[in-house]
Amino acid sequence: MRNFFILLIISIGFASCDDNFLSQTLEIDPPPYEKQLVLHGFGNNLDSVFRITLTQNFGILETVPDGAWVVQGSTVELLENGQKKANLTQDDPGKAWYTAPALTELFVSGNVYEIRASHPDFNTVNAAQMMPFPVQVDSARFRPNAGVDTDGSKLSAVEVFLQDPPGIENFYEIRIAIVDPVLKYIQDGNGNYVIDTIGYQEYLIDPVNSEDPNAILTYGSGIAISDRFFDGKAYKFSARMYDYSYGNHQFRVHVRAISEESYLWGVSAQLKYDTEDFPFADPVTTYTNLNNGIGIFGLAHEQVFTVQ
Repeated sequence: MRNFFILLIISIGFASCDDNFLSQTLEIDPPPYEKQLVLHGFGNNLDSVFRITLTQNFGILETVPDGAWVVQGSTVELLENGQKKANLTQDDPGKAWYTAPALTELFVSGNVYEIRASHPDFNTVNAAQMMPFPVQVDSARFRPNAGVDTDGSKLSAVEVFLQDPPGIENFYEIRIAIVDPVLKYIQDGNGNYVIDTIGYQEYLIDPVNSEDPNAILTYGSGIAISDRFFDGKAYKFSARMYDYSYGNHQFRVHVRAISEESYLWGVSAQLKYDTEDFPFADPVTTYTNLNNGIGIFGLAHEQVFTVQ
């Protein structure tokens, strides 16, 4: 009874408050931040063009007008072993893309590449790293029955058998795409409609996990691992996905030797993506290797294998 009267008094108190009591506007000072360039660019040996995005950051409480992210008229350069390799030009004044065509092989294993972007209103940003060497892949195969996940759903797997060179920490990533034919209906000489295959389309598959607990998911439908526990040895790198044991599917397996910077960014970006809808999760900071700015410059040596 005593608790009832206490609650009654509190309720009456709220009811008698001014109508604006529950609609107060709080004045919050936004946290300070430094205006910086934001650059994201990934290069590999298969590129026909090398493209980066260049934008700018804003405060968390700022209202950002449409198109305000784009930084107009920046100078963006790619350097190889300290010498200028290419200028990247803005695709469109209203777009954030800067591009350089790869007329020859733009990224050579063992060479050091630096991306550098400057603009009068910002500090110059840059990042540098060595282009990875290709991994020796002995074979790749599809395994239709690869166990079940924690909920009992059936899994299939792609397995890549590789040889790891000793003496240096290497990082590897697998991305799997299912290949579907692009069909077109045409008429034959008798007026009958027949199906003609005019091309093939890749669709990336999100991996679930690996049989190696040290492998970790990366942003962009990848799964990656460091050779810390198999340095200099043969290794079977598996990527498990939901069941593809039915049918006769064809897959393209993208096997990538990636830089440490690409690995760290991919892992942290995926973790941030996985937790951003959970307000009570520990905050995740996405890795950046950009000096005086925010973002990532990453390199990978990629090989593509077809399995079914």
